[in-house]
Amino acid sequence: MSDVTTKPKRIYFVRHGEALGNATNISQDATTPLTDTGHAQAKVVAERVAGLGIDHVYTSNMVRAIETGSYIAKTLGLYPEASELFREWSTPESVRGKHHDSPEYEAWLEELTTGYDDPSWRFEDAENFADLLKRAEEGVELLESSQHQHILVVSHGKFLRFFLTFILLRDMLTPRMHLQADAALRMSNTGITVFEITGGVWRLVTWNDIAHFAE
Repeated sequence: MSDVTTKPKRIYFVRHGEALGNATNISQDATTPLTDTGHAQAKVVAERVAGLGIDHVYTSNMVRAIETGSYIAKTLGLYPEASELFREWSTPESVRGKHHDSPEYEAWLEELTTGYDDPSWRFEDAENFADLLKRAEEGVELLESSQHQHILVVSHGKFLRFFLTFILLRDMLTPRMHLQADAALRMSNTGITVFEITGGVWRLVTWNDIAHFAE
């Protein structure tokens, strides 16, 4: 009888570097780029993960994630693969480009607070809970079925908080739990969160590691 054990698959989730909207509290869209600080952060995190044996890089299909992933992939000698599964939680078009203190953004938050508990609720063209749940399920399936053993995913703060909460709670996750987790969990730009997968079971190893910025 063999005593060989299956090595766990490792998934590294990295939030993109600082983007223009992060620096100005402006609601972002798919074209929002990194700031100079964001480019510097991406270079630092690329060096941080260089020796981890990562064999594939996914990025969101939004500019700020693609830019961050490009630094990482270049350092690793890999070609990043963009996927819409890992894009940011889509906000309504009416708030994109608006400051977080604007009437439009405050109206969106009010609608979210009062209506989000209903899984069928929708505000304008924004994603609702069911939309996010579908993307999370497809993202998990993609990562679990991949032949790569050490995968790095560059994504976004709000979607990552949803995605990682879904991984931990699965069928127990409710719209209200999602909003609570989104408010409570901190994810820094280029923070690293690590999961191991063994036999289909996901285990959290590290949350929001930013040791690469230690002085």
